[in-house]
Amino acid sequence: MSLVPFVFGHGPWARDWRDRVPAMRDCDDAAFVDVLAPSSPAFFHLLLAGNARAFGGMAIPAWVQLDCATLPSAMVGFAQRARDVDPALRADLCRRAGLAAVDDDALVPLAEFCALSTPQPGHVVGFSLFSLLPGLGLRAKALGLYVQQATTQTGITQIDNGALRTHCRFGPLVVQQVGVQVHSKPGTTLIYTLTSPAPSTLSALADGSLTRVDHALPTERIPREALRAGDVLVDVDARDAVVAQRPSGPPA
Repeated sequence: MSLVPFVFGHGPWARDWRDRVPAMRDCDDAAFVDVLAPSSPAFFHLLLAGNARAFGGMAIPAWVQLDCATLPSAMVGFAQRARDVDPALRADLCRRAGLAAVDDDALVPLAEFCALSTPQPGHVVGFSLFSLLPGLGLRAKALGLYVQQATTQTGITQIDNGALRTHCRFGPLVVQQVGVQVHSKPGTTLIYTLTSPAPSTLSALADGSLTRVDHALPTERIPREALRAGDVLVDVDARDAVVAQRPSGPPA
């Protein structure tokens, strides 16, 4: 499987991020896709289609992908040439994107992560992580944090979202809030912060030669629904969350 790392944006920082993409064992040279270039609409709509396939009713609209992602920051991930994409997946993405077909050489985005910088240097807010192939979501997030040289990440996800396990692979997540009334999914949305792994670790995660960041915390299992602010989340399974052991006694 030959992958093409991509940075999809417009500003000069996005070109710099493309130049920071490390060499990876199963990847061709990284591509920079300018969201405002006349040749970019097919890629733009294929990425939207991949997001919609992954998120269903929570897919981002086109204006958000432009106004809030690719212009102020960039979307970072992995693509394949259309000829290498599973034919059924290729056809579904084209249908969702409103495209009759794409050339065999066209890039088809298959995994993506976006993070927005904050006024605090090194602190980013990540969103829109998706993957259409197993294992690529982890690599896309690692690549995004690596090229942005992030040291801290705030994330927004849902306690019943399969991507939560991927986020846990980057190290302990400090839960800031469970239940966010202003979100489209108020009852299940979780906000966390993560201390970003070292650049060498992110590079190994992006390459796929490392699949998780280890920790040495004593842990306990609780139902996902019992997560609360202050918990340190280290893993999840189909039903439970694995958290660093809570202090005995009632919550503060």
